[in-house]
Amino acid sequence: MNSNRQFTDTVSADAISAGYIYQLYYFILRLLQMKSDESVGFEVCEDVHIELDNSNQILVQVKHTVQDSADGTPVNLTTMDIDLWKTLHNWSKIITDENSGRGTARKQEEFIDKTDFLLTSNKKSNENNDFICLLSKYKYGDVTFAEVQSVISSIKNRTKNKQIIPYIEEVLSLSDNVLSEFLYKIGFDLGQDDIIGECKQAMRVKLIPENKIEETWQYFSSAVLENCFNLIRNRKQVVISFDEFFKNYQRFFDKARSGKLAFCRHTDSLPPEALDEQIFIKQLIDIGDIPASNFEEMLKFTMQKLRLEDNLLRFVTDGVLTSREVKDFDEDAIVRWENIFRRVYRQIASSKDELKQRALAVLDEIRQTQLAIDFQELEIALSNGEYYHLSDVLRIGWRKDWKEFYQSGGNDDSSI
Repeated sequence: MNSNRQFTDTVSADAISAGYIYQLYYFILRLLQMKSDESVGFEVCEDVHIELDNSNQILVQVKHTVQDSADGTPVNLTTMDIDLWKTLHNWSKIITDENSGRGTARKQEEFIDKTDFLLTSNKKSNENNDFICLLSKYKYGDVTFAEVQSVISSIKNRTKNKQIIPYIEEVLSLSDNVLSEFLYKIGFDLGQDDIIGECKQAMRVKLIPENKIEETWQYFSSAVLENCFNLIRNRKQVVISFDEFFKNYQRFFDKARSGKLAFCRHTDSLPPEALDEQIFIKQLIDIGDIPASNFEEMLKFTMQKLRLEDNLLRFVTDGVLTSREVKDFDEDAIVRWENIFRRVYRQIASSKDELKQRALAVLDEIRQTQLAIDFQELEIALSNGEYYHLSDVLRIGWRKDWKEFYQSGGNDDSSI
C-alpha cells in the first residue's frame, strides 16, 4: 500500500505520547488536590488512583484524544466510544480479579463498596450519550436496573465496532448485584482539555501569588516528573503520600509565598541574528575579553542580558515592581560601576596595552558584583546581565574613552 507519510512522521510524537503526558499532568493535578492522610499513585492500581483517608479509593482511567470536532475543540465521548467501553471492561476485570482475592460475588461487592470509578478525559460530555444519560437516571431512581441492562444489551447489538462487543459482554457478565452496585459507583469528569491550566488553578488555591504561578509551576512540575522517572527507572511504584508530598515539594510553595521576586530561569526572547553587532558585544571584543569568532560566548552573554531584561519587564507589567524601582536599580548598578571605573583609571596609563588591561580589570571586578532589587540579591548571571544591558544602551563602558568612542561609531581604535 502506498503512503505519502515521511519516515519521520512515523516516529514523531503521536496520540499515544500525548495521552501519556496527559496522564502525568492529571497525576500532578491530583497531587495538588490531595488532602492529609491521602496518597496518589500513577499506573499502579489504575492510570491514577487516590487512596482516601477513610480507607476508600478512587480508580481513575485517564483518556486523551487529539481528535477535534468542527469547532476545534476535542470530540465528544459518544455512546459507542471505544474509550468508554474499554474502561468499563477494565474495571469489570479488576472487580472480578481472582488473583486479588475477588473470585466471589461477596468479595467483589466489598471491593466496590470501598471504590469509586472515575473516567476523566479531554473529550467533551455529550447529552446524546445514551449510557451516560441512562446512568444518571439510574442513580436518581428514574429507571430500573433491568432497564439499564436492556439498554446496555441494545448498545452491544447496535454497534458495528467488533472491538466494543467483547468489552460490553464483560460488563454484562458481572452478577446482577455486583453490576447494580458497580453502576452506582461510576463517575465521569469530562472536558478536561486544559489540564495544565487546572494544575495552575490548584496552585492558586494554595495561595500562590498570581505573578509567581508560572515560575513555581515550572520548578514544581519538573521536580515531580523527575521523581516519577527515577522511581520508574528503579522499578518502584509511583505512590506519593501527603507527608511525602509535603516533604519533597512544599518548599516550592513556601518560596512562592515568601514575597521574594520570582526570576524566571529562562527567556522566550530570541537573540539577534548578528550577535557581534550588539554594542555590548563590541565593547567586550574591543578590550579582548572575547575573540570576534567566539559566538558561543556571545550567545551566553546575550541570553544573560535578555533574561534580565525580560524579568524586569515582566515585574513591571505584572505590577510587582514600579518603573521607579527599576530606574533606581539601574542607577545603583551605575554607581557601583562608576566607583570601580574611577579607581582603576585614577593613574595615567603608559601604553595601549595597559589601557586594555585596565578595561579588563573594570570588567572582571564588575562581573563579581552582586546587585540587589527590592532588597533581594540577584544571582551573578542576572547581575552580569544588568551590566551587559547598561553597556548595550551606552550608559557604562569598559575602556577609558568608551562614551566618545562608541557614540562616534566606534571606528577609530587608536586610543586603546
